Amino acid sequence: MEAEESIEVQRLSRDEGWELFERIAFKGGHSPEELKECARTIADECAGLPVAINVVAGAMRGKTTLDEWNSLASEKCNAFFSTYPENYNVLLDSHQ
Repeated sequence: MEAEESIEVQRLSRDEGWELFERIAFKGGHSPEELKECARTIADECAGLPVAINVVAGAMRGKTTLDEWNSLASEKCNAFFSTYPENYNVLLDSHQ
């Protein structure tokens, strides 16, 4: 049985996405300076999608070195987005 359902997802602004990512990924809700650039790049790759931010930031929580972040960063983002079929259509609300 195959079901098709479209769900419109409201994307967070870049700042809102970063705030959510930072709150989830880092104890105290603030990223250390040495991880900020890498973390910001990862947050941006989540494209403002709250579910992606929650999954990826949660997976990064507790990682404290730049080496850990660099080695896991692309792996986590790719793993999340690869769960959707290649032609999967994600509808994004363009109102930001």
